[in-house]
Amino acid sequence: MDKPRQSSFRRILVTRILLLFVPVLLLGEVVALNKARSSLLSTARQNLTESAVQKGEKIVNAIATLKTSLLIASQTAVLRSGSPSQMQDFINQLAPQLPNYVKCIQLINLQDNSITASSCGDKAIAESKLAFASKDGIEIKKILPPKVGTTGQRNLENQIQLVLSAPVYSQNGQLTYALSIESSLYKQTSTGPGSLTGSTLVITEDGTILAHPLSERVGTNIQQDPDAKGLQKILKNAMTGQSNSLNLSFKQGEELVAGYSVIANPIAQKPQQWIVL
Repeated sequence: MDKPRQSSFRRILVTRILLLFVPVLLLGEVVALNKARSSLLSTARQNLTESAVQKGEKIVNAIATLKTSLLIASQTAVLRSGSPSQMQDFINQLAPQLPNYVKCIQLINLQDNSITASSCGDKAIAESKLAFASKDGIEIKKILPPKVGTTGQRNLENQIQLVLSAPVYSQNGQLTYALSIESSLYKQTSTGPGSLTGSTLVITEDGTILAHPLSERVGTNIQQDPDAKGLQKILKNAMTGQSNSLNLSFKQGEELVAGYSVIANPIAQKPQQWIVL
């Protein structure tokens, strides 16, 4: 009679011990998982913020390189006094030497708005006019949306497309040509399995979207974005010079983490800013 009692007592004791410790163990697992998630999220936020700062610097440097290259090319003797065939030869030689984000370079005759030389065919990449802000000034003609190629498909890789123009003067100082280049400053890169996937988003201080992971949003204002409040908060924080991170959502049920930074608008005549995410 003693053995069954001892066995029953042991079962009860083990059961009570399990009922006491299993919830504690499960709670410990949850706490550990939350700590791990918090640590990973903190690391991701820091990395994304640093990435936004670096991306902003790359954009500034890329546009500075474009301006310098364009200004030097516009002052070469062959463009100031050469024949059309010589100018075309010069453009053909110049195009491969420019950064790989330059897609086209054209020389426009300002007297009749015709294309004198081009590296990308006979379709003008920008409207030209007879006056520039300054004699040696670089002018931003336009910011282009994602381009439609010959296949009719949107070019989703290149998201910040600019056309810059510089005046070309003849040997006697007469304004005769405009030298224009079309460039694509940002190209998305694929990432390997398990790595942090990121896309670039660029916003002007008035809320205009210059680059966005969803190409149809390029050219719109953040007021039209589903997560307008989140983007407005980023815009407000960034305008004070902050570099930080914030949660966003472009689609219902999808949560994103964005690191952001601010740069001086590299194409504005007056002091303005761009926010890079």
